[in-house]
Amino acid sequence: MRSSALVVPLLAIGWLQAQSGPDTDWAFRPMRTVAVPTVANAEWNGGAIDRVVYARLQQAGITPNPRADRRTLLRRASFVLTGLPPTPAELDAFVADPSPDAFAEVVDRLLASVHHAEHQARHWLDLARYSDSNGLDENLAFANGGRYRDWVVQAHATDLPFDRFVRMQIAGDLLADDPAVGLDGHVATGFLALGPRMLAEQDKEKLVLDTVDEQIDLVGRTFLGLTLGCARCHDHKFDPISQRDYYALAGIFRSTKSFRELGHVSQWFDRELATDAAIAARKAAETARDATQADLQQATTRALDALRHELVAHTGNYLLAGGELLAQGTFLQAEAATATNLHADDRHWGSAECVVLHTHQGGPQFAEWRVQVATGGRQHLMVRCASAESRPMRVSIDGAVAIAETLGVETGGWMPVNQQWHDAGTFELAAGEHVLRLDGLAASIPHLDALLLTPVQPVADVGLVPPVVRQFAAVLGAMDRHPLVAFWHEATRGAADGFAARTAALQGKGGLAALLLGGLPPASPRELAARYQTLFASAAAAAGAATAARKDKSKDDKKPVRLDEPSLEQARALLFDHGGLLAFADAQLRPFLPAATLAELDTLQRDLDGKRAAVPERAPTAMCVVDDAVRDLPVHLRGNHLTLAADAVPRGVPAVFASLGGTPALPKNRSGRAEFAAWLCAPEQPLAARVQANRIWQRAFGHGLVRSPSNFGRRGDLPVHGDLLDLLAADFRADGWSQKRLWRRILLSRTWQQTSDCSEAQLQKDPENRLLGRQHRNRIPAEAIRDAMLAIAGDLDRTVGGSLLKTGDRGYVTNDQSNDGARYDAKRRSLYLPIIRNAMFDLFEAFDYADPSVHLEQRAQTSVAPQALWLLNAPFVAEQGKGLAARALALAGDAERIDFLWRECFVRVPSPAERAAASAWLATARANGDDAGAFAGLAAALFATNEFVHVD
Repeated sequence: MRSSALVVPLLAIGWLQAQSGPDTDWAFRPMRTVAVPTVANAEWNGGAIDRVVYARLQQAGITPNPRADRRTLLRRASFVLTGLPPTPAELDAFVADPSPDAFAEVVDRLLASVHHAEHQARHWLDLARYSDSNGLDENLAFANGGRYRDWVVQAHATDLPFDRFVRMQIAGDLLADDPAVGLDGHVATGFLALGPRMLAEQDKEKLVLDTVDEQIDLVGRTFLGLTLGCARCHDHKFDPISQRDYYALAGIFRSTKSFRELGHVSQWFDRELATDAAIAARKAAETARDATQADLQQATTRALDALRHELVAHTGNYLLAGGELLAQGTFLQAEAATATNLHADDRHWGSAECVVLHTHQGGPQFAEWRVQVATGGRQHLMVRCASAESRPMRVSIDGAVAIAETLGVETGGWMPVNQQWHDAGTFELAAGEHVLRLDGLAASIPHLDALLLTPVQPVADVGLVPPVVRQFAAVLGAMDRHPLVAFWHEATRGAADGFAARTAALQGKGGLAALLLGGLPPASPRELAARYQTLFASAAAAAGAATAARKDKSKDDKKPVRLDEPSLEQARALLFDHGGLLAFADAQLRPFLPAATLAELDTLQRDLDGKRAAVPERAPTAMCVVDDAVRDLPVHLRGNHLTLAADAVPRGVPAVFASLGGTPALPKNRSGRAEFAAWLCAPEQPLAARVQANRIWQRAFGHGLVRSPSNFGRRGDLPVHGDLLDLLAADFRADGWSQKRLWRRILLSRTWQQTSDCSEAQLQKDPENRLLGRQHRNRIPAEAIRDAMLAIAGDLDRTVGGSLLKTGDRGYVTNDQSNDGARYDAKRRSLYLPIIRNAMFDLFEAFDYADPSVHLEQRAQTSVAPQALWLLNAPFVAEQGKGLAARALALAGDAERIDFLWRECFVRVPSPAERAAASAWLATARANGDDAGAFAGLAAALFATNEFVHVD
């Protein structure tokens, strides 16, 4: 027997000699007009495909196989065209149809199905290296990548002419003004945008040129069947493509924008799916909204700054009022609870100075404190807590609910620095001892630090704001270790007539004593408060001056100001830091602004609300490319962008195509992608039609007429049936580039409808079946294996389109250990499952789904042990076995059930031997379980057979 390495060139010699010799560059020659022979065999003297094939088989002395039976044809056509198995009802209808056009009607039905569009789209996505994530250094989610996939499905569903299909993927953004293209033009350029990128590459010009290289390689392999990327560093070693040719193409793609920004981690380009006019209108509305929002923010800031300035100017009065209120109330550290299931934490979420109570175990969360009320009446509760999310609580007094829900606040974090005082509410209390209780309303509670219960009464000093008084009281209770607070307590606690003695005892200690008691000592707490007020005013003024001095001059201008003078810094921190005397959020202070100011702000707010409502909703976005600044590139010596030739190469196409005529003239003001895309399918350019006709033949038979479908160059496979390839390519063009018509022509040929049996004579003369004397037996791809199980189990969700990726756009879809965050448990067709670079779905990996980072011209068809192990052990297979078994158990007896399983899985009835084996299986399985488990095991075993995963 001749080796296949020798047989293939010998078989190809005849056609190549007609092309001017066996070593010619056949792919770069114009398409020939093929003289279709007439053959003596009437069964094969129909269409051009059969006559050409039969004539070559006669020359080789090979007898072709007979036509396959209807069951084989239906199953083959269903999987080839839709990736789904036929149903027994479809087989019954086909077998019962006596019309000579019965199979043609089957083919037409399958071609019209959206499942044909989905299955063919899956083939195309292999070529387009489709993925839902970037892979490489930063594996970020392409949350909008699915729009391109859905567009490819739609293009196949409508039988979009292939020449337009090509043009839209390369230059759809430049065709968007065409109503027949519209916004789909932007989506289609996802073909160029979906490649893997080294987003963290810090040499940004290298990143851009690597992207250009990847796009050139993709376009060359996909549409021309040429490895153009090989010429980046030097002239192509085998094909007539020079390095200048490469940089002529590179100029086109370098004049194309693929990145929105080139920051530390660069961002791929995307755009709204709206017209330019609609986007401009939205941006104008957003500008108007933002201007009004800025006006409102500035007015609010001015008003609140004035209010805070006013509060600082009266800190002495607030200090006196707060101290007086604290003396009448009850201050409690949270950890002093008399009963609780919370955890007192002074290390992780708390500290030695700020011990917090937080959730420690499951179940209801609570804490109780005993409080003594001297005088009955209305009481106000304040709680100091921290929470990064809303975790409301309930307040009870002596077992009765006093406040149904409160403290559902967010303070920005869980740590002591995030602790803030909050008004929990008011309630009535009689004099005496009570039990105050807080209960969590959610699974967890805020981190509790302190509580302050004070009587509700008019403030003595006219003009003081009650919540500010309460805040001063709370801070004086909670921050008693702060030097300024501790000094205040030491001087003011005790009898009024002992104030002079206490201050005299403090004099001479230096530090705060010298600052606050120096000179003529204060005669009363009110005079001491006035000195505090002077200190606070100085600290506020110094902080304001420091903030203004560094504004816009430092990258750290968002960090809090720190004053150098210790006493001023202590005062500033006590006033304004988290938990301080005047550490109020804007919303807390706003109600206390003057009425005229509130009216002005309300007017601005209504204006802003109107302008917000007038902003159109932002349209969805799609990954795409657009034209960038036009540039011609010089040759990069050895492919290095740092070593450039002297002169730029004009943008254009490889010179080898000049002999075919009609090379495009590229505009000076645009990238030239539109002209390049149109040239790819121009009448004088033969490769695009040849390459795509060969790909469809490959999908129909399992092997192309050229078995290196993305390399038609000198190192690619020699076409044994080159005349047939040219015939198909010419018909493809003549039929308006209709892929469905080409599919129909191939499937209705006698050649395609042969059996896959291989005789000894065929094996000797044509071991690889290059002359097509039989059909190929092929394993169905990974997606079809999964989809077939779902369909037969009655569990397939046939919804078309949409994304199953849960990660947000540009979110990390895998972590540093490449753990996959995607989910694969949906019942949708496998086409819609996430494709994650660096972390593929295990089913896809087992059944030859190759690296989605690269153009995949044809999947391998391996038969290895891990595939059988997956089919026999995967929970998914067991689950679908249960689904199919449930359908079988609806029938009356074992014989009917066994027949049902075989008809569903194989579209045939079992043989007597298979029936006997199935009955024996069931008998053994029932000894260890019930009917449901036995039939589920049998169904899963059928899923694992060669017959299930192969098509004859």
